[in-house]
Amino acid sequence: MKRIFILMALLAAASACEIDHEYVEPVNSLSLQRYADVKRFESIDIPTFAVEAALEFDAYLKLPDEQKASDKIVVRYMTDKGENVYGVLMHENQYIQFLVNTGGVSIWDVNAVWKLQDIVVGGYAVEDGEIAMFSPKDSCWSVQLEELFVSKVKLNPTAEGYNDWSVETRGTETASDGITAEFMTAGPLRIREIQENNYWNMAYEGKFNVSIFRDGEPYDYCYVTYSESKSTVYKTSRD
Repeated sequence: MKRIFILMALLAAASACEIDHEYVEPVNSLSLQRYADVKRFESIDIPTFAVEAALEFDAYLKLPDEQKASDKIVVRYMTDKGENVYGVLMHENQYIQFLVNTGGVSIWDVNAVWKLQDIVVGGYAVEDGEIAMFSPKDSCWSVQLEELFVSKVKLNPTAEGYNDWSVETRGTETASDGITAEFMTAGPLRIREIQENNYWNMAYEGKFNVSIFRDGEPYDYCYVTYSESKSTVYKTSRD
C-alpha cells in the first residue's frame, strides 16, 4: 500500500528545532520558519497519519482470523490487551506504533471515539499525550491532542486508489514567560500523494499561519503558502 508520508522529510521538519514550550519565542526568520514547520507537522501531518493508520487498523480488525495471521504488511504486530485496547506496530519498516482504545466500535461508527497513546512515527515520539479521534461526518474526523490543537481531517478517495486529504486545524502553545503562539490553517490545506522517480511523496496545497504574541500583543509571525507545484513560500516578521 502506498504511504502518504516519507519519513526523512517529516523527521527533518520535526528535528529542526526543539518541540517544547521554550521554543515558542523564535529569534530570526529561519527559526520562525522551522517553528512553523514543526507546528504543521504536529497539527497537520500527525493527525492525518493517525487517521490513515486508524482506518487501516480498523480494516484489519474486520478481517477473518486466518487472514489476519497472514497479513503482516499493514499490521506487522498486534497485542490484544483486552477491553478493546491494542498495542500496534504497523508496516514492515516500523513506520508507526501506538496503543489504541477503539471503544469496541469501528472508526467509521457515528459514535466512534478512538484514543491513541504512546505514538511513535519512525523515530519521532508524540510526547504531549493522547490523540483522540471523534465520530466521522462525511468522511471527516475531529482529531484532538490534549489542549494543544483540534484538527479536522477529511478523506477524499481518488479514482486512482490513493488518498487525498483536506485538513483544517487551530491550536495554541503557551510558554511561562507571557509568550503565546497561535497556529492555524487559512481554509482547508490539501495533502495528496504524488509519485516521483518510483517513490511516493506528499505534496501540500494551502496556507498555514503562525502568530506569536507577548503579553497579548502581536510579537512575531510566520505565514506559509504551499502551492500545487510543491513550492513553499515563507513570510515572517523577521525577513
